Amino acid sequence: MKEDRLWVLRARIRALVPWDTFWKTQLAAMYATGDGVAKSDERAVRLYRKAAEKGVAEAQFNLGFMYLLGEGVQKDPAEARRWLELSAGQGYDQAAKLLRDPDAGWA
Repeated sequence: MKEDRLWVLRARIRALVPWDTFWKTQLAAMYATGDGVAKSDERAVRLYRKAAEKGVAEAQFNLGFMYLLGEGVQKDPAEARRWLELSAGQGYDQAAKLLRDPDAGWA
């Protein structure tokens, strides 16, 4: 069952070019949480980065969050802030809230 779901998502990523970044973001979330696939923060980061570089606000937020926590990448608050600011600049509320949070670990 898990393999079927993963196969379908991978097929959509390859076939639906206009939806490419959407499906990469969805697949990245699956890897980040282990939902239907083996959990892999490193794969999640790679997929989030591909979508984030194309301007997907949700992917920018998630990539920034992973940098903030050091999940799948070396912890880097400056890189986290960069991605979160890009996301917030597109109106992604969660990113804006996290940037204002004094307890988020910006030191």
